[in-house]
Amino acid sequence: MSRSFNIQEQHRGRSTLSIAQESLAITQENLQKERDDNLKIRRRLGRVKYVNDALREQLGITQEELHEEKDISSKFERELNGLKYVNKTLRQLLGTTQEELNKQRDVNSEIQRRLNLNEAQVANTEVYRKKWAKAVSQLDQSRSCGQYKLPDSDLTRAVYQLRYEIENTIAQYFTITPSEHTVNTPNNSFWKYMVEATPGSHDYRDHLSSTTRGEHLIQSFLWRLLVGEIFGKFRWVPSLQESLSRIYETLRPVKEAPEAERQLQMWKAMTSNLIFKHLGLVHEQVYQEEISKTALSFARKVLDVIKPYLQGPDEDLLDGLQSIIQLSIKLDQDFCRLGARYSWFFPPFEQGVLFDLESMEVEVREKKPQPGQFVCVVVAPALMKRGKQTGEDFAMEIRLLKMKVSCGLFDNDDF
Repeated sequence: MSRSFNIQEQHRGRSTLSIAQESLAITQENLQKERDDNLKIRRRLGRVKYVNDALREQLGITQEELHEEKDISSKFERELNGLKYVNKTLRQLLGTTQEELNKQRDVNSEIQRRLNLNEAQVANTEVYRKKWAKAVSQLDQSRSCGQYKLPDSDLTRAVYQLRYEIENTIAQYFTITPSEHTVNTPNNSFWKYMVEATPGSHDYRDHLSSTTRGEHLIQSFLWRLLVGEIFGKFRWVPSLQESLSRIYETLRPVKEAPEAERQLQMWKAMTSNLIFKHLGLVHEQVYQEEISKTALSFARKVLDVIKPYLQGPDEDLLDGLQSIIQLSIKLDQDFCRLGARYSWFFPPFEQGVLFDLESMEVEVREKKPQPGQFVCVVVAPALMKRGKQTGEDFAMEIRLLKMKVSCGLFDNDDF
């Protein structure tokens, strides 16, 4: 029984050992699975860590870009605020200047209205000039028919005759003892020519206290008056004088332009010849009477200026002055009818003028001027001619007569 018990105990111990061994085997198998699972987990964790590191690196770059974006956004916001301020300021300025803009619009409207008016006037003037140019062109085509011609020698002879009449009249009646006749200078527009005749002097009366100087001054006064009031003024046709002068001055070129001057002179010659022909054939007597009245009216006004320095009967003085003015009117009539332009030249005296033998001459009784001698008085102007009587070569100007001057009135230091 004891042996059976031992055998049973042995069998029971073996069973327990087998069970333990089986359990151990199962446990080892489970451990191996766990090891494999852990290895897989480690591998997955490694991959997760790699991905996590990559994400962290990418997140660092994105964070830097985010900061840059924030900086740019802040900059844009500041600029936007600045623009808003500028916009607000501009709106305020616009509000304050709206009234000024309205006023400026009114001014602009008025300016535009005047410009439109001026454009209309210019258009009318242009039409008038085109008609005038057409008339001149027609004149050029027919200028060989009945054109008035006069040799320059005849014209210079007439100028010498006029110079002689002026010199002779003044020399005959001039006196250095002024009379008690008073001159109403403010109401006599001719008085300005006496002032022009004495440039640089303190008082024209100083010149009139000497016989020689006084005669020269009166002659210069008469010549300046004739150039300013008679020549180029159409005094030879009193009934049309004002209209012709206004038209001529309107058409006169502002700047030197030979072709424009030629066309103007050809129009002047054609018009003057037509008028002269009509007046000469139909109204010759009336025409001469009107010229005589015009000359006498001028003579009286001239005498009112120079009467204190002339002695003799008023009737004789008026006859002499009237003759001078009538000669000037006749000479101007010839100038108007010719195709060339004849003009008078006085030199400007603002800076003083030195004697020039090529363009000046002195009277026989005056001493020959010394080198560097200043001209004191231009007794008579030079006669200039531009172009030919056929209407050609208007770019060329020549001197037909020298001006007559006096250099004996002042020394160089006194001028």
